[in-house]
Amino acid sequence: MIFLTEGLAKEIIAGRGEETELSLDLGRSRRRVKRKLLLGIPLEKVRGDYIYIWNGRMLSKAAIASEHYYRLRMFSGIPVLEIDGLRMQLVKEFKTPMEYGKLVAAKLDVGKSDRVLDTCAGLGYTAIAAAARGAEVLTFEKDQNVVEIAKINPWSRELFSDEKIEFLEGDVLSGIRRMDAGRFDKIVHDPPRFSLAGELYSLGFYRELFRVAKKGALLFHYAGNPGRGKGRSIGNGVAERLEKAGWKKIRRVEKLQGVLARKL
Repeated sequence: MIFLTEGLAKEIIAGRGEETELSLDLGRSRRRVKRKLLLGIPLEKVRGDYIYIWNGRMLSKAAIASEHYYRLRMFSGIPVLEIDGLRMQLVKEFKTPMEYGKLVAAKLDVGKSDRVLDTCAGLGYTAIAAAARGAEVLTFEKDQNVVEIAKINPWSRELFSDEKIEFLEGDVLSGIRRMDAGRFDKIVHDPPRFSLAGELYSLGFYRELFRVAKKGALLFHYAGNPGRGKGRSIGNGVAERLEKAGWKKIRRVEKLQGVLARKL
């Protein structure tokens, strides 16, 4: 497959000679490409901020239309996932979308001997970052459309190929109940927003996370920005329920818009 953006299409059209150096995998690599390989691609149709895929016969968008609209979109040179126009990755104040997962793994001090649970894979950037630090990672994704988008994303390749990552297509809510107690050294919980997956913010689920964590384990929970104005924020509710579930030393990490907690 060849991945195309409007910028790349213009670069190809403006190119000269029999060969040119290009990235055909959304910036993961660059190589010398014979121009005849690109013949037949309707480059004039590659427009806007969409990512396109050329399979040798047909040009299509890296998008899925179902109950919701899923698509890949470039942001600071790296693809991000959008659902109904909303970015699923925290990108503000980060150089690239990959940096967030790396900082989460660093904040948890993920190491080679660690077992890590990543509850909601998405494009897999956090799981990939944890595995790159030598950890064994178990991660879940229940949305089949997200899985399909991740499978075509060149930057998600390790989610499916890295031997240190076990990727399960399914719901962590049911999966976690079958897990042994005290299994994980580190847990990353980066769920969809509360309105879409309120059960992943529940006291019952936090107790399951506590159960499968080893003594001394660290949890990072993305919670978003504190609510403004009247009423309790989601972040405050998260901290209260985590404490009721048994988690201690709960503190907010502003840059990552989440909280850290420890099982003592």
